[in-house]
Amino acid sequence: MTTQDEPRAEEASTDEPSRAARTPAEQARRRRWLKLGLFVGSLAFMGLFVLPRVPRSQHVRVHLGPGSSRVVQLTARVSRGGALDRESSFRFARGAPPSLAWDFELPNGEAELEIELASSTGISERKVWLDLRGEEANVEVGEALRALP
Repeated sequence: MTTQDEPRAEEASTDEPSRAARTPAEQARRRRWLKLGLFVGSLAFMGLFVLPRVPRSQHVRVHLGPGSSRVVQLTARVSRGGALDRESSFRFARGAPPSLAWDFELPNGEAELEIELASSTGISERKVWLDLRGEEANVEVGEALRALP
């Protein structure tokens, strides 16, 4: 008779008790920690990915300065990432005021602002970069006003 040695399965000893051996209090504690971890993870996800994309109220004040009465139309465009996000046009029967406020909703971040000034004799443009933060951003367009024919 020949006997073959069968491989023996070694029992792995663990310090942690099996699921069946855990007490209900330990299981409840584990569930609480799991729920807390999921809650904290979802808050982190919201803070990193969702909240920065939420539109916020933005305030831009365009300063034309002296000679603003020559401007009969002002067109303002905001673009982020090359795509036009907001555009507004203001018409003035008796000329523009020295300062103009523009309010709109966009997420915070860098944006390109294009201001187009039109008078009865021509058009002038100015582009500036803004860091939108929900605070009032001031833009000086006196150079564009002086460039009007």
